[in-house]
Amino acid sequence: MPKGKRIRSREKEIICRVYEYFDRQSKKQKATTPLKLCKKTAEATGFTVRSVNRILGKKRSLEDDDTFPSPTKRYKKTRERVDVDSFDVDAIRRTIHDFYDRKEYPTIDRLLQVLKEKELFKGERYCLWRLLKRIGFRYKKVSDKRYVYEQSRIVQQRHQFLRRMRRNRTAGRPVVYLDETWANSHDGRERTWVEDDATTGGTKGGMRKPSGKGSRLIILHAGGEDGWIEGADLVFQSKKSTDDYHDAMNAERFEEWFRDQLIHNLKPSSLIVIDNAPYHSRRLEKVPTTNSRKSEMQDWLLAHNIQYPECALKCELLSLIRLSNPQPKYVVDEMAKTFGHEVIRLPPYHCELNPIELCWSQVKGYIKKYNTKFTLSAVKDLTYEAFKKVGPEQWKKNIEHVRSKVEDHFWRADNLQEECIERFVLHIGQESDESSDEEDEDSNSEYSISDSD
Repeated sequence: MPKGKRIRSREKEIICRVYEYFDRQSKKQKATTPLKLCKKTAEATGFTVRSVNRILGKKRSLEDDDTFPSPTKRYKKTRERVDVDSFDVDAIRRTIHDFYDRKEYPTIDRLLQVLKEKELFKGERYCLWRLLKRIGFRYKKVSDKRYVYEQSRIVQQRHQFLRRMRRNRTAGRPVVYLDETWANSHDGRERTWVEDDATTGGTKGGMRKPSGKGSRLIILHAGGEDGWIEGADLVFQSKKSTDDYHDAMNAERFEEWFRDQLIHNLKPSSLIVIDNAPYHSRRLEKVPTTNSRKSEMQDWLLAHNIQYPECALKCELLSLIRLSNPQPKYVVDEMAKTFGHEVIRLPPYHCELNPIELCWSQVKGYIKKYNTKFTLSAVKDLTYEAFKKVGPEQWKKNIEHVRSKVEDHFWRADNLQEECIERFVLHIGQESDESSDEEDEDSNSEYSISDSD
């Protein structure tokens, strides 16, 4: 019997008669239970044992002359649709965010109660659930990235970076992006065509890969619209077994690579984009912090000709250091200036603004695709092969993707405006231009307003 099909009255009568027939036969044999009778009836009629039991129960509740009533037509329950305008949608969105401002979780039931009290929604629970899905809300894991992005310090740095990149495109200076990544010797394809092994419960076929991640290669490189910088590649084995590959890099190694392999291979007056890794930002002069000793603070103030009371406390000395507002000078920045280049740093937590991240994804994907030996030397060879695969055309696509998708998105989201002030001239007291003499006489009444004014 198909699932959900209604049983007609005639069919119910047939089931009862078949059961009565088997019941009479069982009385002669005296060796059959009611459960066996129901199973035999179900096999003979094609219905389930549960349906047979239910129909027999209804038959016992009827009187002798009564028959089964005809089944009523089953109507499909329609869902109520509640239409709301854009004003109500904005009010509902603000109400949800008000819950978070009060440190409360906006559940469907609680939100429905509040919206009905405010007369913003008249539907039921399911209608509210559909409305929340329609206006863009999802029940999912919370991401804290937005709260990091909205810090005033980071927002200011993002604005400065976006404006600097737009001005640089107008000036036409070459831009170079650099970063580090890693590759493990046991990296390989995680999915391939295999068949199930019924004996062990695993799979048959596939590439046998050693356990663990294996040895690690640290990869450092730089590139731009013309592709990878010639001679700027640095690939070496990591001696540390930590999960964070940044621990294998230090300021000395990075500065040596920056000075010997990168700067001499750049175009004149290049703009170098780097992130905020600690080994990228080693300072020429260490500024005292809260963890510094009092004597170190006093020596720093004396070196900068800043007077302080002899009985000053440590907190007072630190406030004097902060009031002096020393601009940090980094070793890498000064090194680039000596060769006519400039260094610009990405805003914190904004690695998506660096196109080389897309290049790293393509390089590591190539390594995993063709790594079958699972040795460190094989991974190193595949790394250099991947550098050739990710050429200038792919670099241009990645840079254009970051510019049009990521930078423009932040530009619109932050409501930034172009920095342009047009020069205009106000003419006061000039009624006509009939004669050049009148223009000469009235030349003193001409005021020019420019950017410098």
